[in-house]
Amino acid sequence: MNRGISIQAGFFTAAFQKRVNTAVLFRHTYESRITQIFNEELEKYRKVELQYDKETGYFHNREQQQKWNLFFARELEKMR
Repeated sequence: MNRGISIQAGFFTAAFQKRVNTAVLFRHTYESRITQIFNEELEKYRKVELQYDKETGYFHNREQQQKWNLFFARELEKMR
C-alpha cells in the first residue's frame, strides 16, 4: 500500500474515533448518530483527499507528497 494512502486512512480513522469517543450517545439513537459522524468525517476526508491529489499530482509530485505526509503525521499526533 502507498505510504500516503496509509497515512490518509489513519488520519480518517483517528478523526472518526475521536469524534465517536467524545460524542454523547443515547441508547435509542446511537446508531444513527455514529452513522452521522462517519458521514461527516468521510465528507471532510474526501475534500482533503481531493486537495491532496491535486497538489501531489496523484503521487507524482514527491515534494508535495512529503509535505502532505508531514501534515497528516502532525494532525494524527494532535489527535492522540
